[in-house]
Amino acid sequence: MRRLGRLVRPIGRLGRLGRGRGRGARAWTLPVRPVGFGAALFLGASLFLSASPIAQAAPAAPQATAPSQAAARLEALRAELRAAKGQVGFASLLEARAGAAQPADAAAILSEFAPLVADPAASKALMLRGASLCLLLGRLPEAAALYEGAAFRPGLPRDEALLLKAARLRLAAGEAERAAEIAGIVQGGTKVEELLREARLVSAWALLSGAQDRAAALAAEVAKGAPAGSAARREARFLAWAAANESGRPEAARLLASEYPGSPEARIAVGQAPGAAGASPPKGQ
Repeated sequence: MRRLGRLVRPIGRLGRLGRGRGRGARAWTLPVRPVGFGAALFLGASLFLSASPIAQAAPAAPQATAPSQAAARLEALRAELRAAKGQVGFASLLEARAGAAQPADAAAILSEFAPLVADPAASKALMLRGASLCLLLGRLPEAAALYEGAAFRPGLPRDEALLLKAARLRLAAGEAERAAEIAGIVQGGTKVEELLREARLVSAWALLSGAQDRAAALAAEVAKGAPAGSAARREARFLAWAAANESGRPEAARLLASEYPGSPEARIAVGQAPGAAGASPPKGQ
């Protein structure tokens, strides 16, 4: 995964530079495109909870430390919710307790109890809220798991867009195999061309660390079939550059820069492509 990791770091800086435009805007929002999922690694907005030990009333009787109090607080929340599980108003109680809890506690109880809410729509909404919190806290695998669960709520249509968000997060977390599995599910279950392109891009990124030739070929196919000027085509051109060998990188960079001049992806490619003026290949390649 070292090659993918080196790409994620520079890509992370791109999210701030993207332009929003309809569904294509997800090129710049977390988890929908690598340029966007890089922006996640991204959310320098991680929330840190800090606490200090409580002053001791007497030297011989030390009080509980803040970490143990936090654990007790979370366990009390869990106990209350376990007792209320299955009762009328459980979803409202969970929503209220999550709203009043510390972010880490809210993420924990939503991850555990939102899937247990009987009403599918309410369960999905609470799972999405939990996914957002996990994302802000930097818990990418947990956020991905919640997106996956929300995509498969009983009684609701399968949500391929959420599956693709989960797949992007799996990529960001270094779980390329799982990302490829999710992309395969989407490709086997949708006829929406935009979602198919998205899933094929995820598959290509997942191949990057171990099958660069296949990744480059798949990226080239996506670029060929994507509308000119689209976010999917831009990403595919960038991925084709990322997967190219040293001899192929200058041409891949040229294509990217000619179609998307001045874009963050083109600036990365032109600046790092072998043979570019003042450029050198990334270390280790």
